[in-house]
Amino acid sequence: MTLDLAELQGALFKLEQDMGRVREDIAQIRRFADAAWQSEVLPEADLRARGLKLPPQILVRRADLVAGYLAAHPDLTELVGEMAAALVEEFRGERSEIELTLYQDPEIDDQYLVFYIRMPEYDDSFVSRIDAVSEQVESRFPPRPEGILVTTDYHPMR
Repeated sequence: MTLDLAELQGALFKLEQDMGRVREDIAQIRRFADAAWQSEVLPEADLRARGLKLPPQILVRRADLVAGYLAAHPDLTELVGEMAAALVEEFRGERSEIELTLYQDPEIDDQYLVFYIRMPEYDDSFVSRIDAVSEQVESRFPPRPEGILVTTDYHPMR
């Protein structure tokens, strides 16, 4: 078998061109994904219109759904705001991500607000810390049938 160097050079050149196009495609997909992510997580005016004041560290996924839930349960607005502030304070100075979203159970007609706390690494005290914050804030409000959940999904930070 003989090696045709010209053919090898041509194949390498073609591969380099293809890789350049793949890099461009990946960059374009990344721009689309980043734009979609920003449009979903940035707090929108409808949350402010519901009277919800959130620290800027809180990511809100599907603010329209969160605002709709708060419209149906306006008595939760103050609790959600205070919970957000308490969670930000608890994890201040640590790499963390706090996301507020509306959980919709796929099997039954149930939905509720959830704060997901994410960190690069989880230690043994993590769950007790979020439970303590949740209990402390909720204890200042009257009991109600609908509530909010504070937990983690152990997903990586975005």
